[in-house]
Amino acid sequence: MRCAIVHYHELALKGRNRPFFEARLVRNLRQVLRDLSVTQVESLPGRIRISLPNETPWKLVKTRLARIFGIANFSLAQSVPLEKDAHASLDALKSAIGDAVRELPFTTFRVTTKRADKFRAQAEKFKVRVRETLWTMGPYDAIALVDAPDDAAASRLAVWMGSQGNVRSLTMRCYTAAEMEKVVEGIG
Repeated sequence: MRCAIVHYHELALKGRNRPFFEARLVRNLRQVLRDLSVTQVESLPGRIRISLPNETPWKLVKTRLARIFGIANFSLAQSVPLEKDAHASLDALKSAIGDAVRELPFTTFRVTTKRADKFRAQAEKFKVRVRETLWTMGPYDAIALVDAPDDAAASRLAVWMGSQGNVRSLTMRCYTAAEMEKVVEGIG
């Protein structure tokens, strides 16, 4: 479901009068959008959600919302149902995001490898050798194959990388065939 999320200014500071001011803002929103087939305007904690039909032009909604007193900011959003199965919810969210950006014009697009160079330089400081960096399509942007003298060195590198912000990582300990033979040695 397409919707607009509206955040308001100082209504949160109105104390016991807050419900009155929120209701007034909701009524003003309904009034200004009444001819655009808006299906629902509902007050949520700290924000207001406006349900928009697909045919309602966002540009027109934006213009009208910009003129309403008390609104701090607003944005176009897509609401997807929360499923019991987390993977189904994620698939629905991915699909909604894909649909939302598919029509956007991209004048430029860039893939850069400079962060990999920074990662390689930092790895050397921790005595970790980066064998190869591979860029991927999917939930992760890249895979780094590294050789570390021990788990502590690999962990230091992972902690440093996470401290850089905007990075989520998944670290996996890999074994050679000979190492795995030693691990499973003595297991019935």
